[in-house]
Amino acid sequence: MTSSESGSNESVGASFDTSIFHKATISYEYLHTNSTTHEFVYGAIAELVDNSRDAMANNLHIDYSRFLAFFLAWDVAPNEEYGGMLSILDDGCGMDRKEAISVVSFGHSLKRMEPGMIGQYGNGLKSGAMRIAKDFIMFTKKDGLLTCLLLSRTFHEMYSLKEVCFNFCYISGLRQQ
Repeated sequence: MTSSESGSNESVGASFDTSIFHKATISYEYLHTNSTTHEFVYGAIAELVDNSRDAMANNLHIDYSRFLAFFLAWDVAPNEEYGGMLSILDDGCGMDRKEAISVVSFGHSLKRMEPGMIGQYGNGLKSGAMRIAKDFIMFTKKDGLLTCLLLSRTFHEMYSLKEVCFNFCYISGLRQQ
């Protein structure tokens, strides 16, 4: 077993076992609380647009559709009001599987040390997406790997989950277009 597997920390010059400590977790309620940092929905949309800019996108398309959302809603009664779907599509560099999973980690940003990047704190995607809607689906492609990530407050409420859970899938072998 390596030191990282046992939870020891040798970076401070001493070795100790961190497995005796409690680990911080992010509760489901934080998804909503964090989203309230955006007073207006336009600030939340700007967070997502900033990510396109940081991904060096040359083209960005923002679309809102109520029609498509009707077909994607899984538990909306026929007479119940349903929201729409906001899609943000860009031609940026995309993310690989590891990068896509890391966007769900709070406070973790791979862009922190890169000069000229807007995103620095690993919070904007989650706070922006959860301010706009209760459910967020991200599709990204890099090096022929398509990754889909789902973060859903609807799912958390449906199953009374207390910790932040997410799911992802990926398809390899896609050619770049």
